[in-house]
Amino acid sequence: MKLIKKSITLISSTLLLSGLALQTTTATASERINLGGLEAIIDFEDFIKDKLEPEFNRGQNQPNRQERHITLYPRDQIFAGKRNPRDTAFLKRMIKNQYPRLHSRLDQFRLQSATVVGRSVSRRYATSTLSLEIDGRYHMQAVLGQGRRRPDQTTLYSQRGRQNQGTWQIKFQGRTEVESIQLHLKKRRGGGRGLGVSFGSQKVQNFKVDKDTFSAPGGSVRGDQITVQATRGKVKIHEVKVNFANGRSRVLHNMSGTLNSERPRQSHMTQYLNNLRNVVSVSVKASSTEIRFPEAKIQVYVK
Repeated sequence: MKLIKKSITLISSTLLLSGLALQTTTATASERINLGGLEAIIDFEDFIKDKLEPEFNRGQNQPNRQERHITLYPRDQIFAGKRNPRDTAFLKRMIKNQYPRLHSRLDQFRLQSATVVGRSVSRRYATSTLSLEIDGRYHMQAVLGQGRRRPDQTTLYSQRGRQNQGTWQIKFQGRTEVESIQLHLKKRRGGGRGLGVSFGSQKVQNFKVDKDTFSAPGGSVRGDQITVQATRGKVKIHEVKVNFANGRSRVLHNMSGTLNSERPRQSHMTQYLNNLRNVVSVSVKASSTEIRFPEAKIQVYVK
């Protein structure tokens, strides 16, 4: 049976698999093929673009999960002014309000840079001075011009080797109008999957509120993230209290609810302290409603 009535001439056809690139040149845009009496017109150029190229280029345009670029828009655009004396932009607080899902995983990323788009609107000075501080430590300083025709922009970079946890802040000197702040985040090595330093585990009695104290190994651990995890059974958390090295303590009011060790997403709860602190111990009031086990178990981490 004669399958092809008309000869098909292909000048060149090259598939480069290593570069995930496809280069094809066809002599004719379409050819007529007879398959068992069924005639069909095949557009080879469209066929290659629609069918073959997506297979070879799959994953090329996927976003880089190791880095994130986000844009923050402050509610009050004027900083260090008479009506708004606030001279600090709290970046993590802005991320929590505008990117809540990212904020829950923010400990996995480092702040690489912050690009501020705006202008100086001070009558006394032609420029405004911006400073990037991470955990209260100075990293970089830059200036922002008046930008009469269009907004000016400047980039602040974090220094390598310095602490990148804790608070992320930009401080302004001189009245400044800010349109947006663009952040470049990069994932930490190891992915930040660990829950932190373990403060040990304790058993929780059934149907009775019990208070257990988890002490830091080595005296104290510096961190800004507290995690309580149920490692066995179902546990109801009533109160979590953090004790610091300076003698002060803080009750984490948002850390209350039920944990289930059999469900990964419900097995632990985490709260941030907003800045790095030396944690000596963590006190947890909890009770168990587990019937299958004689007693449940919880573990505390600080990171």
